[in-house]
Amino acid sequence: MTEREIERLIFAYPEQYLGEDLQPVTIRAANGTALRTDLIFRDSDQRMVVVEVKKGVVPRTTVAQLLDYYGLLRQQGYADSDIRLMIAGQGLDPIQRPSLERARIEYREVLTDLFKKSSAKERISLDWEAKLEGLKNREIAAFYRCQLLLGVEAISGTRWRLTYRLGKARRWTVDICSHGALVRQRGHFDGDAEYWRPLLTNKDIKAMPGDVLRFYLEKRTDCGRFLAAQREIAAKRLF
Repeated sequence: MTEREIERLIFAYPEQYLGEDLQPVTIRAANGTALRTDLIFRDSDQRMVVVEVKKGVVPRTTVAQLLDYYGLLRQQGYADSDIRLMIAGQGLDPIQRPSLERARIEYREVLTDLFKKSSAKERISLDWEAKLEGLKNREIAAFYRCQLLLGVEAISGTRWRLTYRLGKARRWTVDICSHGALVRQRGHFDGDAEYWRPLLTNKDIKAMPGDVLRFYLEKRTDCGRFLAAQREIAAKRLF
């Protein structure tokens, strides 16, 4: 997986890879061109979060790069308190930590597993690619593409489905549908419908025959929260 592919995954799902519900944004310099940082987000306090993504151990030059981006944002009129700087990488030399602390640069070591994945061409078959290209809901298409890149269990043909398991049990299936993506949760936990309702744009959540709970993913935020909720449900052992 290339560094650029990893950037796309983080841009689409910052909550999953950076641990925060961040909103992607584009900031333009005075000449109208986009600032040439890897990723820029806005956090829940409306601060700009500038993220530099590095495949492998973070080079020492990365701090200087981020400080350049900081200077450009200051020129755009952003206050010091409105800017956060962050590095996402696979490893950090301990000798660099004092430099990051002095510059108030955050570090997220979140990419190790992504670097072990094979290339996009090996992960997304031609039939999946054709199906995703035809989807009108581009946010759902991006979700499926990212999950396929990560090697999530999938089938294609009559149904276009991703499968998520807890242990060996198949717990959620996600099928392409007219709404975006149809999720079927196999089995119930106490208050599960009310657990999912505030996380999703579409509030149509329904218990179905066969011990199934049905709901929909329609937006990028739905997808990110769905993935984060899986981790929380596993951690709390709700099933």
